[in-house]
Amino acid sequence: MIFSERIRTLKWLSRTVPARLGFKADEDGSFKAVRLLHGGLGDQEQLKILEAFGLADNQVRLLFTGDVASEGVNLHRQCHQLIHYDIPWSLIRIEQRNGRIDRYGQEHQPEFRALVLTSSHPGAKDDRTVAEKLILREEEAHKLNGTAEAETGCYRAEEEERRLIRELVKGGSVEDFLDDAAENGDSELFDLFGQVDTVTEHELPARAELVSLFDGNTAEFVDTALDEVFGDQAADLIDLSRKNEGNGSYLSLSPAMAPDLLHRLKALPPSYLKEQGVAKRMLVTFDRTLAQRKLDEARKSSTSLWPEVSFLTDLHPVVEWLTDKVLVEFGHQEAPVITSPHVDGPVFLVQGIYSNALGRPTVVRWMAVTGLDGSAGSPGVVPMADALRDAKVDPRLARTGGPRDLGHLQSLVPAAVAAARDHLEAGKDEWAAQLSGPLAAYREHVSGWKQDTLEGGATGRRERQVEETADELARLLDQLETTGRPLLRVLAVLDRPGDQDPAGTEDSPTPEPTPSDDQAENN
Repeated sequence: MIFSERIRTLKWLSRTVPARLGFKADEDGSFKAVRLLHGGLGDQEQLKILEAFGLADNQVRLLFTGDVASEGVNLHRQCHQLIHYDIPWSLIRIEQRNGRIDRYGQEHQPEFRALVLTSSHPGAKDDRTVAEKLILREEEAHKLNGTAEAETGCYRAEEEERRLIRELVKGGSVEDFLDDAAENGDSELFDLFGQVDTVTEHELPARAELVSLFDGNTAEFVDTALDEVFGDQAADLIDLSRKNEGNGSYLSLSPAMAPDLLHRLKALPPSYLKEQGVAKRMLVTFDRTLAQRKLDEARKSSTSLWPEVSFLTDLHPVVEWLTDKVLVEFGHQEAPVITSPHVDGPVFLVQGIYSNALGRPTVVRWMAVTGLDGSAGSPGVVPMADALRDAKVDPRLARTGGPRDLGHLQSLVPAAVAAARDHLEAGKDEWAAQLSGPLAAYREHVSGWKQDTLEGGATGRRERQVEETADELARLLDQLETTGRPLLRVLAVLDRPGDQDPAGTEDSPTPEPTPSDDQAENN
């Protein structure tokens, strides 16, 4: 991959370099192994060139490109060598170029080269004056700071180039520009936000336990959800089938038969949707080995950029679509009742949420309220994950019939909500202290930054900018504090089964709707 900033240079390189490397030209003088990419080409033509360069067996071996390819494209699949024929006067732009092949998934050590032209005349200014110094400083910044922005306080390549040129015109040097970031217009804000990338030795917060009826098994959830939504008609309604390949298996379905699913798939890369014809036929698997094999085949393919079988995770649009399809099975103010012979009495599963002034959750607790009918002593609150494990709630829970007394469960909803609210209120101060500590530290940081900046001689427009920035951050920090009463939602109820159903032996829990008091704390 060879970068140059000028189209005329790129065209000359694309004619000259391949012949020097031994590539044979066609009758019209062009080379099948060469592609030329620049901003003068249409979007579709640019896309075709990038796709050809990313295919393993494609004949393209050299890509001559301008900075149109320095952002937003992944070129690391088949390429790990990059040359700067000319060097932009911007650390950010150099870093952007290198980032096309220095990416996650690169299987080789990236190699970067740059052409540095020197003069034989003593005292003459050549590429060593600016370009070479920028290349060396970008490498240093990448190793030490991770980003070029940390070197200059600039966040736009054009702005960085403009400031560097201004420094050089004044008689300064690259070193003056890079070492004196305080002279840059964004330096005050850089000082303010510079701590974002600071490495700390604080202990990482404890990981929350995932609450799941399926123990995190996406395959079991999808199978159960498909059965719940489509029953035995999935083959007719979405053309669902199961196929085997080697030791793995995958699902085949037609999104075109489910318009709501087809709409969600727009979140996936357009090139994948088009190349694989996903609207008509989509292939997905839970088998990591099969998915990896298909991915490896696609990387080595001469015709495809995408695997024909995709790996299905909880974040895949298909899983999110099924989740919502299951949720709408329950009406407004309804929650499922799951019967299990492993509970002594009703267990209300409740989610409690505290939010900040922006309406975003700051505390989320998954609770199980027990003992409301006196069958298990006084009311108590335990972690929801523990309650689900004790009740052995998972896809293998045998169907044992409906609840004993649905009306009685409905009458206990207010008491369950009250017990959950009391539990949240009891721990509110502790959670608030955990949240307010980092906010208080940042308030102090903002206050110190404001004082230091104003005392440093900021006047006029810069002084107003500092005042406005500090005030805005103070308002934002106030909005991040936990406020108001908690939102409580009854998600489900566990109860012992009523009359046993000898014929019911399906390996799935029995949900029955019951009204919930999920808006009790909103009124």
